[in-house]
Amino acid sequence: LCNPNTISIAKELEIARQNSPASFDTGKAITAILSALARRKEMNVALAVWSWMDEADIKRNVFHYNALISVCEKSKNYHLCMKLLSQMEHENCKKNEVTFSSAISTCEKTGQWQRAIDLLHQMKKEGIPQTAIAYNAAISACEKALMPSKAIG
Repeated sequence: LCNPNTISIAKELEIARQNSPASFDTGKAITAILSALARRKEMNVALAVWSWMDEADIKRNVFHYNALISVCEKSKNYHLCMKLLSQMEHENCKKNEVTFSSAISTCEKTGQWQRAIDLLHQMKKEGIPQTAIAYNAAISACEKALMPSKAIG
């Protein structure tokens, strides 16, 4: 956290944490912050919050990951999305329907139709219900890549 803006964000988060420790201890405040940043497509600020979590020794959970993956989706950041999925595995953080749906949507928005299909299959392998949202994103990814037959095969 060397950037002046990042330092400012860290200070603001620390003040908020002091004022409402229970919200930060449960993780709900960070999830809400990251979700709001996703709606605004604020990738840099979201990454500053993510980095601050390490400094503040806040353990990441599936809701935090889902919120940051949503930022990736809205910002069309495929590589960070895939990195986060790997990090979840490394940290034994169990993925859920939202995790996969957001990741597949990221693939759809970035032209990664093959990875979208792979993630759909991975959902099934991991025992995660394959939702209509996930299917629709995978189908859309195939259609955009002019590979509609891959969506049904």
